[in-house]
Amino acid sequence: AEKKLDKCISSILNQTYTNIEVILVNDGSTDNSLSICEKYSLKDSRIRLYSKKNGGVSSARQLGVDVAKGKYSIHVDSDDYININMIYDLYMKAEEENLDMVIFDFIREVGQSKSYIKQNIRSLNKQDVLEAIIAKRIPGSCWNKFIRHSLYEEHKIKFPLSLGFGEDWYVNVLQTAASQRIGYISSAYYHYVMNPDSIMQTLSKEEFHKRFFSIFSIMDQLK
Repeated sequence: AEKKLDKCISSILNQTYTNIEVILVNDGSTDNSLSICEKYSLKDSRIRLYSKKNGGVSSARQLGVDVAKGKYSIHVDSDDYININMIYDLYMKAEEENLDMVIFDFIREVGQSKSYIKQNIRSLNKQDVLEAIIAKRIPGSCWNKFIRHSLYEEHKIKFPLSLGFGEDWYVNVLQTAASQRIGYISSAYYHYVMNPDSIMQTLSKEEFHKRFFSIFSIMDQLK
């Protein structure tokens, strides 16, 4: 992630809402990512840096969840970046309407091409949102869902260590099922930068089977 990490971290630290904690998880990187993270952590006291042996995306996300102290949380992937007013707008929306989850639009970037992706939400009824995520009308991503962080502990929601991808979709379904009030902002705050070398773009047969297994795991938990 070293080529895009500066842009990612800078976009978070430059938020208009400044009362945030930034948790950086270095999951056994083999490039220059750790030194970039260390550089920023020395400059900004809001950053907490954790470096661990490579354990996969689920273990990295779970570490961040376990140590987070904020009332709300959101994930930002290392090759993406966010608009300067994202946290302020999402925080105000969640506070004013007492929401467990806030969903929002995003920008998909592929090379020089940028596309505005509007969320296909029929209603903010929990069952309708849950159906949309399962049917993939709404991406099951942790980066376009602003979450009341206590949902994780209250409902024992954890990232499945057995999944190398699709872990966010799995958790999204459980978070939605646990939410009592869901909101939506029709603004694109997040820039999702497509990486042709990412896990999602190089899907193996084994990982496909793991994703299929996760569907049955979710169904069992929602009974």
